[in-house]
Amino acid sequence: MPSKSEEVLQLASDYKETFRTQTSRNVLADLMKRFSMLSPTYDGDVNNTLIREGGRQVILYILSQLNIDEGKLLKMIEEEKAVENRRPRQTFAYGDN
Repeated sequence: MPSKSEEVLQLASDYKETFRTQTSRNVLADLMKRFSMLSPTYDGDVNNTLIREGGRQVILYILSQLNIDEGKLLKMIEEEKAVENRRPRQTFAYGDN
């Protein structure tokens, strides 16, 4: 049976392996955007704030397991914004299917 320290190290290794590829980094960037890592959690409604903070805490935990420092996080955010800026904006007229 592995020790508690060995379990923690294995879990950290598993997180790093899970988020190793570019595809998984894209998923992490999406999770960060969707769960309020890139925006304020407070919107005037206490219940919404609590829900957003809960999602944000999950992302913070994942980042802590990956040992992503603030500099890397800022770079990831900038890269995500650059990708978003390159995407064409889609507009739909009323009645389009």
